[in-house]
Amino acid sequence: MAEQRLISFTYLFLRATTAASGLFAGIIQTFVFARVLTPEKFSIFIIVGSFAVVLPLMDLGLVKLMFVRLRAAHLDGTHDEAMARTASSVVAFYTALSLIGTLLCFGVTAALPAVSTVEAAEFALFFLFAALNFGWLALRHINIAVDQYIYFEALEAVRRIGNTLIILAMLIGLPFAAFLILSNVLWLVVMVLCIGRLLANGVISARILGFPRQLLTFLQAERWQFASTSTYALTDLFVYYLPYMVVPVVFGLGAPTIITDTALKIYRGVSLVYSAACDLLIPRQTKAFADGDARTLIRATVVAAALCAVPGLGVTAMLVFAGKEVFAFLLGPAAVMPSGAIPVIIGLLAASLLQLVSHSVLLHTGFFKEMARVGIVVVLAQVAIVGVVVLGRVDILGFLGLFAAVYGAGTLITTVLMIRGPMRIAAGKANLAAPVPSAG
Repeated sequence: MAEQRLISFTYLFLRATTAASGLFAGIIQTFVFARVLTPEKFSIFIIVGSFAVVLPLMDLGLVKLMFVRLRAAHLDGTHDEAMARTASSVVAFYTALSLIGTLLCFGVTAALPAVSTVEAAEFALFFLFAALNFGWLALRHINIAVDQYIYFEALEAVRRIGNTLIILAMLIGLPFAAFLILSNVLWLVVMVLCIGRLLANGVISARILGFPRQLLTFLQAERWQFASTSTYALTDLFVYYLPYMVVPVVFGLGAPTIITDTALKIYRGVSLVYSAACDLLIPRQTKAFADGDARTLIRATVVAAALCAVPGLGVTAMLVFAGKEVFAFLLGPAAVMPSGAIPVIIGLLAASLLQLVSHSVLLHTGFFKEMARVGIVVVLAQVAIVGVVVLGRVDILGFLGLFAAVYGAGTLITTVLMIRGPMRIAAGKANLAAPVPSAG
């Protein structure tokens, strides 16, 4: 029997399309916002968006825990109605949090004397636009777990390309409020189509009334694993949001916040591409781990790293040879990117490659406790650098450099864990399964 392919080429094409669209959408959004908004309002939207984008990190690792259980049932060929209801509960929970966050955003901003009701509504709609990624995250993992990722990526491609076109339309006169409304309507359409497909295939359940109780039942059964995923998720949340907490307070709004956000947006935009490459190999990696096929697990992981390296090296070359011109074009009059930020961004890109590859393997094979321990160490180190910045009067570049150094050290630790954890265990399973030669 022919060996199963590591990657579906259709999935590769679609995931590459959505990843590239996600990378360029972030850059294009910065380009357009820098031209249609004042620097102060632009920086406020950055902060509002950062709260919304960070929302998926507040799931406390629930989606990864759900994935591991759903994937195991799928590979075993069993259908578990309780698991289907749990998957529905996770999607409902995430979507509800996004809507609650949107209402809170409107309420808080509308209460500010300097913010009009219309502006508060714009902030809320922008929050919703970013926050709906929360429910979409759950839907992505559900589709990957049951090998329905191609349909999901087709919807994601439509959403990404459509959203980019809506953003660009503001350059030819589309009102900012219309951009917010149209972007959220596009979200609604693709989410309805995705959920409808999962319901039709019995992957999730239409019984969502009382979803909090179903969710609590699942968490109670998985309480020890959930404690580890929660710790990991909270530490990841802290590291993600740290620059957005420190920079506006220590260095101020306007240029420092815009510079930091732009640097992190490039790093996180490329990380989306890395994540896409890792997603391509998750089905083979998880099956290889379950089967004790260490050779395939290692091959799939090396392929994921190689796929990540292609865009990583491309963006690095662009930054080295044309970084100054790119940032000048991107930011326009809003801010000037210091040349010293370019090596920091390149360092973040390299560290992110190792992080995404190792974290993907560790999390999707259930190594939650180990990831939690690493997360705690990284948080403590990041707290220490904040103290250095404040007490030592370190400038913005110094802070970003220290942040990148600690982040890189954490990724080296998780890379070692990946080798000593899933890969070694898979090899052990293979050895146990190997037939013992007869004495005769």
